[in-house]
Amino acid sequence: MNRKRLLAFLVGAATAISVFTHPDSFAETTAQTATPAPKVARVIGNTTAVYGPTRYPQFIAASGDNSGCEAYIKTVCSDPECRYPFTAGNGDGSADTGIGLAPLWLKSTQSSQPPASVLTGWQSIADNNGSGKLLISGFKLPVNFKTTSKVLISWTVRVEGYKTSAYKVSPRLCRKWHGTTSQQFTGGQVYTRAFINGAAMGPAAIMSIPDAGISRSNEPKPPKPKPVIKWDPTATGSCLLSKEDFGGEFPDAMDIEIKWYNDTCMKIESPANMRSLNITMLPLGSRQE
Repeated sequence: MNRKRLLAFLVGAATAISVFTHPDSFAETTAQTATPAPKVARVIGNTTAVYGPTRYPQFIAASGDNSGCEAYIKTVCSDPECRYPFTAGNGDGSADTGIGLAPLWLKSTQSSQPPASVLTGWQSIADNNGSGKLLISGFKLPVNFKTTSKVLISWTVRVEGYKTSAYKVSPRLCRKWHGTTSQQFTGGQVYTRAFINGAAMGPAAIMSIPDAGISRSNEPKPPKPKPVIKWDPTATGSCLLSKEDFGGEFPDAMDIEIKWYNDTCMKIESPANMRSLNITMLPLGSRQE
């Protein structure tokens, strides 16, 4: 090999080595951060959750000694607070048009007695002692993924509806009443929704419950009835959260809970081990500092 060819070979080799060992190339390689696997959390409600009725039944028949009150209790309430309890609240506090299917926190216009209940709303899906909630406390995202991830929340809740014993007309609904009534426990809606750090997030999932049957006020209290299982009694819902839901960045920690609202005249239950909450963090990349 002559001198010129040897010199060209050495220059070319040096150039190739400099390409493969350039420090900027190592910097670009070491700056990459591996995307972690999705973070998953799950909880199962292990007690029988209970939510009492929030409406009166429909009084489909009545026979008594007070014709004015008889007409009132047989009329289905059409007040705004009866049709839209979520938005109208308790209005003026009275069921002015009729007591049928009215929320229990509205007072009868035919009696001076207080209402049967206080205004109710979203409640934890739990037993009477507060156990069995669909709640995951302190859920955290890795620091570098608080602005580059999404969080998927999904839930399933089995719901069973029961009629209750018949309501007595006197003295709460009518100041004077002697007679009998037949009361239809009509179907309605049960709502479930995700709450993050106490605030409602995403849409509410709605499940309709069919009629539970008739109770009569002149009969002795019957044994506990069987649940109404004429349909798929499982409520399902989901909510996909992003950083925009929190002003640009997920909070340091999230208490995530599924709550329910019973908009029926029935008592509802969710049996033990038949409801669940699942949370999945979906990493889309990391934030480079």
